[in-house]
Amino acid sequence: LARAVALAAASALAHAAFSHKVKAVGDDMTRTLWFCAEFDAHGKDRLTEGEVEAWIQKQGVWARVMQWTEQDRAHWWRLADQDQDQLLTRSEFVFLMHVTDYCLRGLAFSIAQQDF
Repeated sequence: LARAVALAAASALAHAAFSHKVKAVGDDMTRTLWFCAEFDAHGKDRLTEGEVEAWIQKQGVWARVMQWTEQDRAHWWRLADQDQDQLLTRSEFVFLMHVTDYCLRGLAFSIAQQDF
């Protein structure tokens, strides 16, 4: 349950950043540029879940995502795959990577626990 709440909080953070409610500066902007470059390096318009997971496996600490339950990973994928075509566009990939980054850095957990 905590991971589901964290995923939802991370999704809200990433969505806010993407809809320009939160200005991406500094570290978040650097990460966005990195995520875009990594997507572009594939030379494709869309990536499969397997391609995204293979990329994550190569990222060291990010490989912890692959230890999440199948249900959590399915939810994680659905958050980003907005058109539900089982492929990620560049913007969907960047969104997913921000959600993942927020979760792995613990930002989603601290936000999910705040009383609003």
